[in-house]
Amino acid sequence: LLGPFVRVPETLATFRYHLGARSASDRGRQMAGESVRATDNLFTNPNLPAEGREIEREAYSSTYYVAGIHCADDDLAAKRRYFSRALRLAPRKYVTEYRDRWRIILPAFIGRFYEPFRVTVRPFVRGARAVSESLRASRA
Repeated sequence: LLGPFVRVPETLATFRYHLGARSASDRGRQMAGESVRATDNLFTNPNLPAEGREIEREAYSSTYYVAGIHCADDDLAAKRRYFSRALRLAPRKYVTEYRDRWRIILPAFIGRFYEPFRVTVRPFVRGARAVSESLRASRA
């Protein structure tokens, strides 16, 4: 690596489907594996600066989250495995900065029970956000 290590908060690249993949499940598994391999390559680089090492857990957490997204809906075991790893590596982030990721993670774990839950909880979450925002505004 050359130069300083910085966070770029936007997507700069994405995946291309391999023509040899036989199904969406195969493509999803390939893409999930590629996400993890790319992160492995980054963090096994002996020239990685200390600043990069400081965010390794969070980077792997995001990698496993993205890998879980890549897994097809009919590959729930893999999807759950990746999401579980993501949560274990940076649990506090999923309560604060990454809390919006729960809308993707929850269906993988509670499946068909998620839809009625989502409809019931959504108004509550909106109300909680409004209260939180008004409290922040009153403190400022």
